[in-house]
Amino acid sequence: IYSPNGEITQFYNFENNRILALANNYFALYESTIKDSASFILESLDDGYTWDTLWIGLSDIMYSLTFANDSIGWMVGENTNIYKTQDGGKSWDIQYSDSLNDKYYYYTNISSVDTNNVFTSNNLGEVFNSNNGGETWNKTTFQSDFEWRNKVYTKNKTESFIYGNDLFKSNDNGISWQRVSKSLKTDFYETDFVNDSLGWAASNLGILHSKDGGKSWEVQHNILGSTSIYMIDSLEGWAIAGNYLLHTLNGGVTWSDTTFNDISMIRGITFLDKNVGVIFEYRKYYANDNTYNLVTTDAGKTWKEYIIESDSQPSNLLSSFTKMKFTDNEHLWFVNQQGVWLSRDTAKTWQIIASEINCFEGFDFYDSLTAFVACDHKTMAFTKDGFKTWEFVENPYPFQTIDIEIIGETYQGLLITTCGFDGSIVNYYYEDGFDFIHSIPSYTNREINDAEVFIKNGRPHIWWSGRNSTVVYRLSEFLVTEVKDNNEVIPASFELHQNY
Repeated sequence: IYSPNGEITQFYNFENNRILALANNYFALYESTIKDSASFILESLDDGYTWDTLWIGLSDIMYSLTFANDSIGWMVGENTNIYKTQDGGKSWDIQYSDSLNDKYYYYTNISSVDTNNVFTSNNLGEVFNSNNGGETWNKTTFQSDFEWRNKVYTKNKTESFIYGNDLFKSNDNGISWQRVSKSLKTDFYETDFVNDSLGWAASNLGILHSKDGGKSWEVQHNILGSTSIYMIDSLEGWAIAGNYLLHTLNGGVTWSDTTFNDISMIRGITFLDKNVGVIFEYRKYYANDNTYNLVTTDAGKTWKEYIIESDSQPSNLLSSFTKMKFTDNEHLWFVNQQGVWLSRDTAKTWQIIASEINCFEGFDFYDSLTAFVACDHKTMAFTKDGFKTWEFVENPYPFQTIDIEIIGETYQGLLITTCGFDGSIVNYYYEDGFDFIHSIPSYTNREINDAEVFIKNGRPHIWWSGRNSTVVYRLSEFLVTEVKDNNEVIPASFELHQNY
């Protein structure tokens, strides 16, 4: 829930119709419009019908609070302090501080089961517990293959859970922990869904396949280092893994491969249709740092090499880019630090049509007129008139964008979704300006590498995937339609798969 200055990070419900809301002025603090009172607590005594400010006065952002009863509670946030209250949240004092620790960290959440047993976790994946009401703390250890920002939940005096990109359980009040998650341990680089159920993913475990809309995944081909995948339909697909080109005609049951021995790297693969496709941004050993594409016009039977260059930009000085996008058979696009590039002849020749817009972050093209580009960590650029003019909008907070998808027109406006580092997912809605920007929590601080969209009956299914087996899914509440005559809001469905 966002206000102009910040956000509400947590609600805490008591048994007597009392509710506390922990909130912060994050955006105002970042913009330097305030210097203190970064966090505050709102209180409702009538089950949320009316609210009043209960507490304010801390210069740090707070993330989590917990209560053992109506009076005693703890709070943690963006520092190494643990705060305690004994009057129901009206006043808070530092109970514990670890400011002399040589590692930078901050606490991400805190949970208690009674006045003695309290657990807290930090952004380094460490969990601490106290059995004397927070006077002293002990670090608990467990084994995970992930670097992850986790949270801890205490169910009772013996059972506790650590969750995030993995799931652990303790049956002895945090003395020992066992992994109970059955999910794959991998990083998702790119996903492609052909309907709302069938999806494929390129990952560091190989090619993955899902039959249930991304809720579960299985390894379909265990070639390591798969980074790009494109499915023509539910049977035919292509993938890139290192210097291998993979091809399937049976939905991934079997994959044939072609090896490019003289190639040092390949960025990815995309298609216009079944016959026309491009293997983009590949670099060869001993090729003077030139960058090339491979183009097929016969459904992958043959591939022809073309250099990427323009009249003003030699190939050996070409900066990298994240993807390539067809909008029709005469418009193939990418954006890099030299500007917006366009090919009208399927990657044979190129021209830079907007050198003033540049990035090595996310971008997308909706058609030959409409594009959305991340210029830097803070600023996005939007055009709807074929790059004649640009409108600029600031992110709700600075983050490096990795992927962007322009989903389509809704009654709320043109819907655009972005994802990137630190688990960031942000949706933008454009209608005569960016009047509505919505940040979606992914509950991970790792990279979200890819946004994938499939529209069924006008309703977008959206998957965001990335590091540490994270797949976030949302069934959008807004219908995609070019005719804005339906003002009904359909309840949103929001799920988090593979990321406990």
